[in-house]
Amino acid sequence: MIRKTFEFYIFFNKIILREGIGNYLWSLLMPILIFVSININWFYKTPPIHEIISSFSAIWSYNFVGIFLYGIASRISIFRENGFLRSFTYVAGDKKPIIFSLYWIQIIHGSIIVLAFTIISALIFRLPVIELVEISIVSFLIVSLPLAMLMLLLAALPVTTATLNSVASLVMLPALFMTMFRNYNYTQMNDLFLLSPVEYVSRICRMISDFFFYGQTKENFSLLLVITFVYLIIGIFSLKFLKINSKIVRT
Repeated sequence: MIRKTFEFYIFFNKIILREGIGNYLWSLLMPILIFVSININWFYKTPPIHEIISSFSAIWSYNFVGIFLYGIASRISIFRENGFLRSFTYVAGDKKPIIFSLYWIQIIHGSIIVLAFTIISALIFRLPVIELVEISIVSFLIVSLPLAMLMLLLAALPVTTATLNSVASLVMLPALFMTMFRNYNYTQMNDLFLLSPVEYVSRICRMISDFFFYGQTKENFSLLLVITFVYLIIGIFSLKFLKINSKIVRT
């Protein structure tokens, strides 16, 4: 299976390169524009570190979720609609090599996007680049598997790619601003926000930064761990029920 995963990894990379760098530029420029416009006052006064981390965590979470949403859920949906998913599964003998190859592509390409966003944003506001890069990469690697597994649920839904992408676009920005601007004073109601993957990832990022700077965290570690396992379980069942036959193209 490792060999087949690697072969699909190379093949899918070629597809992505043929599509051009437009998607990459948009994945990079959009978060930077949002981040700079929201924090434009940082040009005049550098905020305390907890405010910096809170703002970065929100944008990181938006970026991380978007990477796996469009790189796994949307990509699988496109393959299925075009009839390719069934063909790929026939060649590989199983769906797993296809999923694993897409996952590793997001790890490599996503790390580049996250790294570029963090470095550029930090340099714009003259913030500590190395520390922010370390936190962003560690956070990305930690949440990558739970997010990838969660996205299998979206890929398994009986909806078209256009519908999936449209709904995602409508939900992502409100989820980002809700995560960024709401009150973080602990209440039980705040835990309900963890139903949003953007909020989940944001809290993971803040937890990693807390350990990095203070050696402890105020985040509810146990609850985040439970949600992580829930995402993994959802992914396992979603992979089992993921349909490979196109309802649009006969293969």
